[in-house]
Amino acid sequence: MTPEPVPAGDLPPELEADEQFAEILDAYVAALQGGAGPEQLQPLRDRLAEYPGCESLLDCVASLERFAPEAAPTSPHPVADEPQSLRHSPTLRSDSADGPPRRSSGSSALFESLPIDFGGYELLQELGRGGMGVVYKARHKSLQAPVAIKMIRASQWASEEEVRRFYQEARAAAGLSHSHIIKVHDVGERDGLHYLTMDLVEGPNLSQLVQAGPVDPDRAAELLASVSHAVHYLHTRGIIHRDLKPSNILLDEAGEPFVTDFGLAKVTSSDAEQTSTGTILGTPCYMSPEQAWGHAHEVTRRSDVYSLGAILYELLTGRPPFREDNPLDVLLRVREADPLPPSHWNRRVPMELEQICLRCLEKQPQQRYESAETLAEDLTRYLQHEPLNLPPLGLFHRLRRWARREPGLVARTLGLTIAAVIEQSYYHIATPSPQDHWAVMAVLAAWALLSLACQMWLNRGGPVGRVAAMWAAGDALCYTFAVILAAKPRELLIIG
Repeated sequence: MTPEPVPAGDLPPELEADEQFAEILDAYVAALQGGAGPEQLQPLRDRLAEYPGCESLLDCVASLERFAPEAAPTSPHPVADEPQSLRHSPTLRSDSADGPPRRSSGSSALFESLPIDFGGYELLQELGRGGMGVVYKARHKSLQAPVAIKMIRASQWASEEEVRRFYQEARAAAGLSHSHIIKVHDVGERDGLHYLTMDLVEGPNLSQLVQAGPVDPDRAAELLASVSHAVHYLHTRGIIHRDLKPSNILLDEAGEPFVTDFGLAKVTSSDAEQTSTGTILGTPCYMSPEQAWGHAHEVTRRSDVYSLGAILYELLTGRPPFREDNPLDVLLRVREADPLPPSHWNRRVPMELEQICLRCLEKQPQQRYESAETLAEDLTRYLQHEPLNLPPLGLFHRLRRWARREPGLVARTLGLTIAAVIEQSYYHIATPSPQDHWAVMAVLAAWALLSLACQMWLNRGGPVGRVAAMWAAGDALCYTFAVILAAKPRELLIIG
């Protein structure tokens, strides 16, 4: 039987204090998850500060909260982060990664009500929030012009690294002038809140665009060509974006794309020593393999080319190249596996566009497009129905890509081929009973068909655990029949 709970008043003093501490801490975490601002949280922090050693715990909770997935905005807008889906996770700032469904929050995490005056601006409404920032629609008081203002969430407790990256974003974007890059106008601090102002783009982002399904292939090529030109411009200015993803590409009312969010941008002339080896920066579904390995020194413009290929893949298929139940599995897939061809998910994808996409997603940087500009040129050739500049891939490279994409099927195919060669050779040399020989060959053929069926089931999105269990059971059954039917010494060879 469950024991009756002890009333709080009957507890020893030390246990009663622990219970009060737990209640206050629960209230603090609930308020933090509910989107409460510094003003609402400070009284709880003051009460918790009465307990020794609590300050470091609160800082840890606040840091973990910044990595948690965000609430969907109250109204759809281009700067809102990705939809409620695992493939769209908070950006990894250190060694974190895409999370579960978002929690709900109030209309504003920093202000109790809107509109509100903020220096020379009037904040009108919250547009959306990402892993570190909140974006508001605002109006410049003097010019009466609409702008977007981005602020660090919980600026009061933002770490030095977060503040550094925030101002790095402003500096990286301030000197840029391109028709497909969001222009940053101002950066500063007011009442302890770090902010930057930028152009307001009215329209969805690419993440919201693909929620309705795959984009028309020609339209996808047009969008990515424009984005690639903008990314090439960044590269010519010594900037590597490192966090290109659909939610960071905004569309205006005319449907023109704009690149934004330079919070992880690497300025090659000055950022060489800012990121330590082993630090993972980016969003798992769209980061390059070298980013997934934490090899910061290997991140180059071809890393952005990989991310552009991941964006194109999602535009063509409605899903990212890799979709798993948790971000660590996504990182492993990015490191080791090749995605299924886009045409597997969408039969309307032309072969030329699929070749462009897969070339961007090559594991080795030297096998990708040399630059975003060469990628844009091939996309333009595709749109103009001209031959691509892509050199054909050799047979060995295609086999290696298949082995990374479907390792289980490749391993079984190789093993069954060797077993079939052994069985056929023994039949010609020792001339055993034809009935026994063809029985063994039939088992091997059935085994191959079973493996192919299981792989196809996996490729169609079947439950990984169930498919793996059935596949293993089928392997055991077929192997047992093959050994029973094979007479010695064939049995020993098959076992080997």
